Amino acid sequence: MNFSEVFKLSSLLCKFSPDGKYLASCVQYRLVVRDVNTLQILQLYTCLDQIQHIEWSADSLFILCAMYKRGLVQVWSLEQPEWHCKIDEGSAGLVASCWSPDGRHILNTTEFHLRITVWSLCTKSVSYIKYPKACLQGITFTRDGRYMALAERRDCKDYVSIFVCSDWQLLRHFDTDTQDLTGIEWAPNGCVLAVWDTCLEVRILNHVTWKMITEFGHPAAINDPKIVVYKEAEKSPQLGLGCLSFPPPRAGAGPLPSSESKYEIASVPVSLQTLKPVTDRANPKIGIGMLAFSPDSYFLATRN
Repeated sequence: MNFSEVFKLSSLLCKFSPDGKYLASCVQYRLVVRDVNTLQILQLYTCLDQIQHIEWSADSLFILCAMYKRGLVQVWSLEQPEWHCKIDEGSAGLVASCWSPDGRHILNTTEFHLRITVWSLCTKSVSYIKYPKACLQGITFTRDGRYMALAERRDCKDYVSIFVCSDWQLLRHFDTDTQDLTGIEWAPNGCVLAVWDTCLEVRILNHVTWKMITEFGHPAAINDPKIVVYKEAEKSPQLGLGCLSFPPPRAGAGPLPSSESKYEIASVPVSLQTLKPVTDRANPKIGIGMLAFSPDSYFLATRN
């Protein structure tokens, strides 16, 4: 295996471009863009302060650098290195910044999640979205980039708003009937929206009526005979003592595995081993921490 020379890096800020041609890395307030094949520096940009977040646009033509402490976002172009954009949120502050799917709009979340500001790089227009909720995953886009779903918190209740990404106009607004909305996720086909809560429940909503189709939970004991439970089983490899052979050792050969593992179907009921979270500390790990759809939208995986 061949390794390149070591490069300096700050805060682990290093990302490949979506097209796989470029590698962006940060060294304090400098942004370095390299060619992936040769690792030669293509562009070197200087920001106004130490960079805390970087993100490529979907078409790999732009890259944003967020400086949360100063409430600044700077955008750089790979095609036109002399062009750049500076966004200053001022006294509103900045806690998050991301691209829209079209790569021409930037969504900035202000401090205390008071609002989301949508900046257009093409028209220089600004749109404001109120009441975003501070949660694990509060923004999700459809795969075609036409719609955005936003988790909101109003009057001590959870809501989801659907926006049209072409003009950022509100399309639908509905109550999620959750205790503490943790995240939302579009299915790849855009037909359903998953909404999950801290109480270990995932609701699947229809994209037409926005009513719940079904609900999934994370029970500690599985009793349903329709559910298939796979249990990992380890076994030690059996050695044939009658015909042992010792070939010459190969250079660089790794250690042989000491055991083999396979998955067996367990009979229900099955009690799952869980770890009780520490609730007397700040931000305890409670609820569903990850959710993902399969590419064909047929399967859904969640992690407690």
